[in-house]
Amino acid sequence: MNNNYSGNIDYKINMPTIEDIRESLQRLTKGLTVTADELRAKSPIAIPEERSMHAPLFFRSLFDPDDLLHVVQKCYPKPSDTGAPHICPVVPGNTATAKSWADYCEIKGTPYQKGGAWVCFNPVTKVGTGKNGAYRDCDVTTFKFTLLECDELSMSEQMSLFAHLELPIAAITTSGGKSLHALVACQAKDVGHYKNLSKNLHHRLVQLGVDPTTSNPSRLTRLPGAVRTYLADGDGIQRLLYLNPTPEAKAIINY
Repeated sequence: MNNNYSGNIDYKINMPTIEDIRESLQRLTKGLTVTADELRAKSPIAIPEERSMHAPLFFRSLFDPDDLLHVVQKCYPKPSDTGAPHICPVVPGNTATAKSWADYCEIKGTPYQKGGAWVCFNPVTKVGTGKNGAYRDCDVTTFKFTLLECDELSMSEQMSLFAHLELPIAAITTSGGKSLHALVACQAKDVGHYKNLSKNLHHRLVQLGVDPTTSNPSRLTRLPGAVRTYLADGDGIQRLLYLNPTPEAKAIINY
């Protein structure tokens, strides 16, 4: 995998079939599978078994103490274009510093409701400029990460994909449903630079099943340690599987 994802590109995307995606994944991974236990074993920061420790570890490891982070708990069910139900977060949620969130989660537990919980993975302003205070891309203050998500693949295939990509992956979290969320470090200098880097990366990875619509900086990711009961898979825990505060552009697992 080419880890250089800068440069200007044509963002018109031809969406591959699931057969094409699996063929590309097979070439990347050489058919080798990766388990959750293997991802945890490769994590530079040890992942505790107790889910209550996942959110504090996430906040303290990936963010500066004074970074303002937006956490959302409320949600509502909504049919997708295919008619299948999915969960829509209700924004805005609550905004506090990374240190405040870590302290809160350690003392009172990770906040969540029936749909789980989400967090904007880039620091934001104190108040959003969107409708009712919702956060927009222009409200992001530091462009640290972009989000990779690929719902078309099985959990096993997603683990193998993220483990083999030669990218600076900082965190991998289960959604509590049927997907993984991977945060890739980008350290963009401004919103224009971020969007170019992020869209370029998503464009390159769409052939491997990565959702091209998750490239904007104010997007939400699943908050580690939260639990969902609506449309949950198994126990619905949003588990942190991998955490690396100083990731490099190389594969997590290289057989």
